Amino acid sequence: MVSSRSSRRKAGALHQWRRLEELIRYGLATMASAAISFGLPVALHEIVGLADTSSVGIGLICAFALNFVSIRLFVFRSDGVIKRQLVGFLISTGLFRLAEFWGFLLLTKLGTNYAVALIITLVCSFAAKFAVQKYLIFTRPNRGDNHPLLERR
Repeated sequence: MVSSRSSRRKAGALHQWRRLEELIRYGLATMASAAISFGLPVALHEIVGLADTSSVGIGLICAFALNFVSIRLFVFRSDGVIKRQLVGFLISTGLFRLAEFWGFLLLTKLGTNYAVALIITLVCSFAAKFAVQKYLIFTRPNRGDNHPLLERR
């Protein structure tokens, strides 16, 4: 009985550690995406001479692609059906952008400073996107779990 409690505790601690690792990887992927979203358009416009609107459009497309690949492979290490995941990611990305904007508008209408409203919106969105992407999009439909590829037996 004691050994089963001990093994459950160890398994629980290991599970928590894996979630923390995923969250850290998610944060790194988010920072890389933010760097591409900002840096690539600036470089394309200032160095290459591309129009600002074209530069931003290219930057957003590249950030979307980086997000999908890095979250699928680096963060959650998923090997689920790529077409289903891409469609789910595309839809959820659009819905999250709308929700972020509406959340921001609501907070500012309630008198919240715009910078504070933006921080609150982005933090809430970060947490919600992590959960949706982990448990709804980047799962393995044939097993219903999301263990990293390297841990499969």
